[in-house]
Amino acid sequence: MKLLHDTNSEVQGMAMKCLGPLARFVEVVYATYLVDKLLEYIVDSSASKAKAGSPENLSVKAMRDVSSLGLKAILAELPPDSVKAAAVTKCMAPKLIRTIRVTKAVGDAVDLLIETFELMNDMLNRVGSHMTDLYPEISDAIFRQLPSSSALITKRAVLCIGALGSSCENSLFIAMVERALADLRSNDSRTDTIKTGVQIIWALSKTSGHRLAVHVEALAPILFEYCTSENYADDEELREHCLQALASFCLRCKREMMGFGKTLAECVINSARYDPNYAGGEEEEEQEEDDETGMGDDDDMDNEYDDEEDYSDDDDNSWKVRRAAIRCLHAALSVELMPREYLFRDFGPFLITRFKEREEPVKLDVFAAFSELLRLSGSQSHQHLFHSGAMHLEIDIGDAMAVDADEGVSDEMRPIVSRGPQIMRTLKKELSSRSLKTRIKTMALLRDCVSTMPSVMTPLIGKIISEIEQGMSDSATAMKTESLLLLRGMVHSGGANGISGHLQTLIPRILAATDDRYYKVTAECLRLCGDLLISFGRASSEFRSLLAPFASRMHDAALGRVTAQDQDSEVKEAALRCLGASVSFFGSELGPQRVTSIANVLCDRLASEVTRLPTVRALYAIATSESAKVLLPVMSDVTMTVGGFLRKNNPSLRAASLDLLATAPSLPPEGDSALIANISQLVTDSDLRLTCMALQLAIRLLRARGAEVAGEMAKQNSIYSRGLGLVASPLLQGKSVDALILLFRTLAEINQEPLTTESMLTDLMSLSSSLGTSAVTVTGRASALYCVAKCLVAVCDSADPSSRAKTAEKIVANLEVQDLNIRIFSVICLGEFGRSSVTAKSEVERTNLQTAIMAALDAPEAEMRTAAAIALGGMTAAGGASGIPSLLNLIRLRPDQRYLLLLSLKEAISYSNSVDLAPVVSILIPLLFEEQVASTNASTAAVNSEGSQGVRVSEESVRTATAECLGLLSRASPEEVMKALVDGTSSERADIRASVASAVKFAVSSSPSHRQPLLSALRSSVSAFIQLIGDPDVQVAKSALQAVNAIAKSQPSVLIPHLSATQQFIFARLVKNKSLVRVVDLGPFKHEEDFGLDMRKSAFDCMRTFVSGPLCASLSLNTLVQNILVGLGDHADVRSIAQLILATAAATPDAPQLNDIMDNIVAALQATFNEKVKQNAVRQETERHDDSIRGALRAIRMLETVPEIAMNRRFQAFMTNVVRTSRFLEKYEAIGRSDVEQMTFGNMSGAQRGVSAESDIAMTDR
Repeated sequence: MKLLHDTNSEVQGMAMKCLGPLARFVEVVYATYLVDKLLEYIVDSSASKAKAGSPENLSVKAMRDVSSLGLKAILAELPPDSVKAAAVTKCMAPKLIRTIRVTKAVGDAVDLLIETFELMNDMLNRVGSHMTDLYPEISDAIFRQLPSSSALITKRAVLCIGALGSSCENSLFIAMVERALADLRSNDSRTDTIKTGVQIIWALSKTSGHRLAVHVEALAPILFEYCTSENYADDEELREHCLQALASFCLRCKREMMGFGKTLAECVINSARYDPNYAGGEEEEEQEEDDETGMGDDDDMDNEYDDEEDYSDDDDNSWKVRRAAIRCLHAALSVELMPREYLFRDFGPFLITRFKEREEPVKLDVFAAFSELLRLSGSQSHQHLFHSGAMHLEIDIGDAMAVDADEGVSDEMRPIVSRGPQIMRTLKKELSSRSLKTRIKTMALLRDCVSTMPSVMTPLIGKIISEIEQGMSDSATAMKTESLLLLRGMVHSGGANGISGHLQTLIPRILAATDDRYYKVTAECLRLCGDLLISFGRASSEFRSLLAPFASRMHDAALGRVTAQDQDSEVKEAALRCLGASVSFFGSELGPQRVTSIANVLCDRLASEVTRLPTVRALYAIATSESAKVLLPVMSDVTMTVGGFLRKNNPSLRAASLDLLATAPSLPPEGDSALIANISQLVTDSDLRLTCMALQLAIRLLRARGAEVAGEMAKQNSIYSRGLGLVASPLLQGKSVDALILLFRTLAEINQEPLTTESMLTDLMSLSSSLGTSAVTVTGRASALYCVAKCLVAVCDSADPSSRAKTAEKIVANLEVQDLNIRIFSVICLGEFGRSSVTAKSEVERTNLQTAIMAALDAPEAEMRTAAAIALGGMTAAGGASGIPSLLNLIRLRPDQRYLLLLSLKEAISYSNSVDLAPVVSILIPLLFEEQVASTNASTAAVNSEGSQGVRVSEESVRTATAECLGLLSRASPEEVMKALVDGTSSERADIRASVASAVKFAVSSSPSHRQPLLSALRSSVSAFIQLIGDPDVQVAKSALQAVNAIAKSQPSVLIPHLSATQQFIFARLVKNKSLVRVVDLGPFKHEEDFGLDMRKSAFDCMRTFVSGPLCASLSLNTLVQNILVGLGDHADVRSIAQLILATAAATPDAPQLNDIMDNIVAALQATFNEKVKQNAVRQETERHDDSIRGALRAIRMLETVPEIAMNRRFQAFMTNVVRTSRFLEKYEAIGRSDVEQMTFGNMSGAQRGVSAESDIAMTDR
């Protein structure tokens, strides 16, 4: 504290910097002492008594400045929720309030008030929760200073009001808004009061937009009036403030501002044209509209433009109005305040006319707004390729020939696309601007235009080639980089045709820039060279010949960078990519000396850890080209080195190495053993992508070497043994399964010791037996058995006819053994035989297989019958158009096996094409409903006579199978199926209504390629399915909720017109219905059966989908959260979903709105922490309670990340008194941000996780 008075300013500064850390570590009494002393220096009135300019006056001012900085440092260092922060706040706040209230803004007191307001603002933002009781006093003191004549004081007072609004009580917030409204409605002839009111609204909207949303309807018309009224046309400051407030409304109160979209558009367009001191604006825009199809006279434009640049008026502030208007427009674009077609139509042409804005700050904002508009088109597919991360040769480069101007252009983009020449003409002039910043931003905007509208902009690029050349020669690094990025964008979007006519002038400059001192420029040049080589190399011979003379120079430039020792890694990566492209596409033009030397250079680069990956990719590019033979001399070393990379813990390097080895021109035999050993390490289920690539490489080796490597692969822990282990993995899926099947097929085709077809068939049969005793789950074991069966059939396909017949006989014989798993596997194999066109070639063979499968349908075991049903469905699908009618006859003839045959039908529909299904859709739909009714009637009769629970399970199974079949049929005839489903919603039978609701879920969850036609039919009838949520039958309501959830995930736009009604139906299903609860007296204790639990879980799942998806923007978040709070006191399963919804809601842009209902949220969360576990609770009950606590803590952690909520007094008290107590603090601190973010992603139900209905049913039956 003494050193703060030191005459040396550097000593003063260092002492001031020590205050913050010192206050953090000393005790509370010393911290408050520091604050007291510093405050004395600030509010000391001796400065005002001293003569202005005197040493005493200057000394006091200096101490005030140092003390103010010291207090700010202390506030920044103290933890906001600490006891010390509370003590410091209690010490500072009353003195600051008193100073603000009694000080008059005259003379040196202005500086005192400025410092005081800045400190108050820091306190409100950092430790405002400790002074909530003083908020009314603070508000009153601040409003007293608002009429001050000092703009600096008014500005800081307004900032304090904004900070105050973020955490004050709602009554005080409303009072501040009303005072601001009174200022806005003031009839004072001076506009200072109005300006202050606008500034207050702007500040409150920035810090508390969610709270101000309810007042937007009253505020927005007033602001529009001040922006457009002739009475205030000359008050530029007022108009600027109004537009700033409207921009803040757009960003933070989008839903409320959507109703003012048209008014806002007119307001910002008129305000952006406001330029009273320049008369040429309107005529110039009209001239632009007339000349938009041509490039105009450049000389006339030069003269006109020079006049604009020479014009200046230091007293002209109209540009601030235009800038505020453009920023408001930008805000409207960024939140898509209106439908896109209106944004493009209303704002696109207007922004283009504003490119010639004469004030640079406004012009740059115009460019930014237009880039935002282009972003909305979603067409900038190549934007990511302009960054340094795009190093792979296999990038998306445009075709060599220009596309048609209308191709790929959406209707909404046409107002901009049609003005392509006008855009190019105007931006060409901006590239000649005297301002470096303008030229750089113009280049960036041109790059966005080229990537968004390549077919329009690419033919016009020739108009700006000279400007691009100047940009590459500019002394500014940023200008060089932007010019190179623009050229890369042209190559990516327009292909070789875009710049083919300008290579003679561009290439020398590009090559010269490869020697630039700044490595970023050099790397960008080399990337551009690589793109040019790839694009022209893939083009026709005509285009290829244009670049051929420069290929060797590009190659030499890249080679020099690769071989140099002191190069940045980014430069070397780009150079290696360029080398790979030059040899791949222009090897014949490089000359034999260059081509032959490149292999050794690349081989040397493999030894460097930094350049391994780009070198492997360059080698891969050469290996897949006509120049592959240049690698032959070094393939032995390359194979050994790259094979070793397969053991590196770098997935990208492994994948690139596998690509190279799979396409290499030759693999030397002497490296086979080591290569196979390295490949074997990748045959696991930990990374299926790499596993698939490794298996494909092994297949290449087998086809190239045959029996020579088969023995090596047969060794223990080699590819074959690891492949057998992989077959049994429940994680195996997709292309990995296909690659594994192909491996077994290839080995069977070789059929050499020790891997003969007989030995492989024996191993696979043994593997199926071992799966029966493994610890794999039922679902996982079934998946593994199907994979084993596919591999077995693949081996049989490659075997001789006698071996196939022998294997089939053995499998049929195994149907009679005692071991259930062997019998199930046999049935699965028979089904796979039936699908195979090789194994079951004759009609007799297929008949025999079908007979065996039909016999298995009568087996006593449920799993056996399910496997037989799926096998029968697979055979039916393989039979084509004649298969399904025969299965329908079976369904009619065997009513006792209705469920199993429906499973067969589902399998057949899944694997049949739409052409085969279309003729039988009209037969299948009524048949499925008939079977559903018959099943329900039979179940009801059985329950009445026997009271069998198993019968009810069977009824549920049939209903699920029926719904799946109906959903899958929608692929073939969506309109017909949808009409039948809508008719089913009005059925008197609850089982039919439940089936049609479930069918909608399965239909919209089908593959995207078949989804769109169905959704077109669904849009007009979705309300019928929404109505089913209110059905009195629980099963119907649950199925309807699941259907709505599926629609919300796959195509949420279908629900938007019906969202309000849907919410009301779902809200009613969130509450526990006591009439659905039955208490069973079991003697020592009572057991509660809740028949509505599953329905409530489905309702909460719907709400979570709503809040985590695009529908959230159309919802009232407070209303949704208020309704789900009931779930925090429900069953543990429901509670976990409600906690997830709360955490997800806290991650949305509208999360600050939750501050208004924080009292209810805290009360609901606190109930979870107040629950006690019974002393005699079992372990399951204890674990559920702990899970509930952790779920609540995760939700709280997410809520705490919202600044407005973190400042809420009730929430802070809850954190202090409950969460941060010794009982829960350790658990709370253990929850990381990543855990919370992971929690906000899908709590998927069984169907969404991919668990098939038949597997669940089989387990239940068993």
